Formats: sequence, C-alpha cells, structure tokens
Amino acid sequence: SYQQQASGIINFARNSVMGSREYAQEITDIFGNVQSSYKNLLLRKNIKSIVKKNGRDIWVLITANNKLYGDLILKIDKLFVHDVKLSDPKKVDLIIIGRQGKEYFNGLNLDRPFKYFELPDVNVSVDLLKEICAHFIEYENVLVYYGKFNNIVSQSPIVASLSGEVTEENAGISDAVNKDTSQKKKKVGFIFEPSIEEILVFFENQILSLLLNQTVQEGQLARFASRIN
Repeated sequence: SYQQQASGIINFARNSVMGSREYAQEITDIFGNVQSSYKNLLLRKNIKSIVKKNGRDIWVLITANNKLYGDLILKIDKLFVHDVKLSDPKKVDLIIIGRQGKEYFNGLNLDRPFKYFELPDVNVSVDLLKEICAHFIEYENVLVYYGKFNNIVSQSPIVASLSGEVTEENAGISDAVNKDTSQKKKKVGFIFEPSIEEILVFFENQILSLLLNQTVQEGQLARFASRIN
C-alpha cells in the first residue's frame, strides 16, 4: 500500500516539481544579483544598510515525520550533522523540520540548540511555510538541507541557498554543497524602480516563501521515490 501511494504521489508531483525547478533557480539567481547590487551600492556610497540583519546564517534541515523512506533521510541527516560539527555556533543557527531529523540530531548529543517545526509529509500548507520563512528575514544567508529528486532510481542529499549566495567561511560545507550552491554566477546589471532597498525587501518577504515551497516539494518527491526503491 505504501508503494502504491508513493507511485501515485510521484506521478502527480513529478511534472509539477520538475517544471518549476528551472523557474525557481532563475529566481534564486536574480535574488543573488539583487543582493550583490545592493552591497556594491553600500560600498560606493559608504553607507550602512537599511536592511537590518543579525550577521548570522540559518541552516535548515528538512526530513520527514514518518519512516520507510529508504536511506535518503539518513543521508540528509549525516550531511547536515557533518557541516554542523564544523560550523561556528556563534555564526550559525539551526532549524530542523520533521521528527526523523529531530530524533537523529538529539541522539547525537551535540549540545547545539535548534528551532523545531513539524510539517506534514504531504499537503503542506502555505501558512506553515510562511511561519517558517518569518524566521529567515533577520539572517544573512539561508541554507537548506534536503533530498533532491534526480530520477526515479536516484535521489541525493544536497544543500541549497535560498538567499542567493553562500559564504564558506562559517563551516566545512562539503564539496557536494559547494558544487551545488556556490558556483560563480554571471553578474547582471539592473535598473531598480522604485529603489533597490524596496526590491530587496520584497524578495526577502515574498520570494523566500516561494523558494522554500519549491524545496519542500522537491524533498517530498525524492522521499517517495526513495520509498519505492
């Protein structure tokens, strides 16, 4: 019955997720260019940012509540924990989504505090995602650890940036992570109307929830493909 349910979910979700993946990546790239333009503006005018940040990064682990998803969840947990152990607690805060991730992390006794959220494994509401995104606004960078659907027989744990850029000084982010999130993007010049500050605030308040929703759907698709395997 689990297999039949997983097959139905995959058939329903695959076209949607795969179709919106490229769009979400384009949005992420534009977000990174907006941030870069804003920082260049601050340097040129030698002024302080009006977009207040706390100088820290937030790392988000997306797992699941239920079991029987193969070994994908464990791989995601291990990737997350590997980087957390090498990170600076003064620069990185943690969020864990899903009971499986919470149980795994607590079992290691790492003495690192984290905020916990519980999302359903399917049919995630927009309101829940907005509640989580509200915690992202004050942070410099948002990294999300989750499972990516490559195809029906291949799913991989990865980490992606929701904030358009990644700094490597905070932790030992693995080679796979760097390959996926910190490749140099082509810089594009923009003319901003009404102002670059207002555009940046719009991205942070609205686009982050869109990108998180895409990431959650990617994770769902990967989990159910792993369940079939």
